[in-house]
Amino acid sequence: ENGMVKDWTGYLKDVNDLIKTLKSVEASL
Repeated sequence: ENGMVKDWTGYLKDVNDLIKTLKSVEASL
């Protein structure tokens, strides 16, 4: 179960990073 929680946290972090990247790309357009 802990591994699953870890995967989920990592997934959320990846999504968060992706959103930040998209926002900075959008800001530089």
